[in-house]
Amino acid sequence: CAVRLDARGFAGVLRPLAPILVVTVFMQVLYLQQGTVLVRLGSLAITLDALEASARMLVCLLSVMLVSVAFMRCTPTEDLVFALQWMLTPLRKAGLRTDAFVFALNVAFRFVPVLVEEFRQLKRAQEARLGGFDGSVRQRLGAYTRLFAPLVRSSFRRADALAEASVTRAFGCGIAP
Repeated sequence: CAVRLDARGFAGVLRPLAPILVVTVFMQVLYLQQGTVLVRLGSLAITLDALEASARMLVCLLSVMLVSVAFMRCTPTEDLVFALQWMLTPLRKAGLRTDAFVFALNVAFRFVPVLVEEFRQLKRAQEARLGGFDGSVRQRLGAYTRLFAPLVRSSFRRADALAEASVTRAFGCGIAP
């Protein structure tokens, strides 16, 4: 399959992960204290070796993210779940209940788009009621925090309906005779 992933699409995927990358690089620079010192701040030194190691680590992380995004865009989630089920077959033959794990993973994969859409609806409803999602980081964080309780409540309601539907259809993850 050909993956159409331009720079803008990758940047959109990378944007939520950018704070994690920044903190990781920052901690790497602070952790490595050996090599040619470029800047010294008290007992803390920023070295050339630390910057080089951080740059290599950042390239590796970005490469892993790019490959992951390309893989997930190219491979249907059902295929991933079936591949995992096939890989867990030896554990199943050893008596472990892998079917329940695979079923839970399959449900989780299918549940993510539902939660994303629910989040978007809740956000639009708050915006219609003049709930602002702009301003300082603290104000935006507060606005998004107010969406958390209704989203969790909706998630549990959907999960309860799914569990009830599974029980009424006599779904079971027992070991086949």
